[in-house]
Amino acid sequence: MAHVQKFTRGNLNGLSIHLDRKTDHHSNEEIDPTKTYLNVDLCQKEGDTLSRLNDRLKEVYCMKRDDVKVGCNWIVTLPKNLKEQNESDQQEFFEKTYEFLSERYGGEKNVLSAQVHLDETTPHLHFVFTPVVWDEKKQREKVSAKEVLNRNDLQKFHGELDTFLKKELPNIYKDGILNGETIELDSVKEIKKYAKQIQEKKEDLSKELELFSKPKKVVEQVEKASKKSLFGDKVTLPYSEFEKLKTLSLSGIKLKTQLDQVSEASKKDLTALRKDVDLVEQEKTELKGQLQQANYFR
Repeated sequence: MAHVQKFTRGNLNGLSIHLDRKTDHHSNEEIDPTKTYLNVDLCQKEGDTLSRLNDRLKEVYCMKRDDVKVGCNWIVTLPKNLKEQNESDQQEFFEKTYEFLSERYGGEKNVLSAQVHLDETTPHLHFVFTPVVWDEKKQREKVSAKEVLNRNDLQKFHGELDTFLKKELPNIYKDGILNGETIELDSVKEIKKYAKQIQEKKEDLSKELELFSKPKKVVEQVEKASKKSLFGDKVTLPYSEFEKLKTLSLSGIKLKTQLDQVSEASKKDLTALRKDVDLVEQEKTELKGQLQQANYFR
């Protein structure tokens, strides 16, 4: 299981305290201080998470705004089928996962931390990195979490990591753990926003559909005012009622066209929304066992 979260400079200060175990007083009850010495940082660079961040930011362009996401954190937990394996196999899993993540996100230069926490109930890797891309226009490296962790990357992440591990660890990694697509935590808010928009669109559509009940009443009035000829199928009616019927016909055609367009657009939006909601529910279920681990700032 894996999930990702983005952080600002301010957030990373708290994250560093959690990752680097800078305190002995943990609000996370799953942390066993007697086992903290077992933790290992697979990133061999000098310094801690914060100092590595500051060093990397000196080399790249980064907007000077408090809300800029300067760090991203992938949390990858040990698969259930490996929990009973020996320590060597577990270590190899985390090392290969680190290799995959490092290559995917720009190499060692972008890595801020790769802490394997073995002092918690479920062993897991925190892979923290600075999201850096090449700015072709400015001809320089820049920080951009939006471009690095784009929708395409998140959709392919689980499958590509799964394929990589099966290839690199054929003897210990067989069943696979990473099914489906990944959704970054921030996107849950976006899903709720889109759900509200879809609901509003449905309500508007319902109001427009109510307009069809009014023309029905007009038609009934026209029928009452009309008279059928004794010879043939012709129907005569007052001119005013004829005008009502003509106006109704033209407006009905226009309204039906509009409704068809809105209905089709709503169906597409709802289909996409259902897929996103399913992914959110899947992610939420997986994260239940990790809520304590992800609570960095208590």
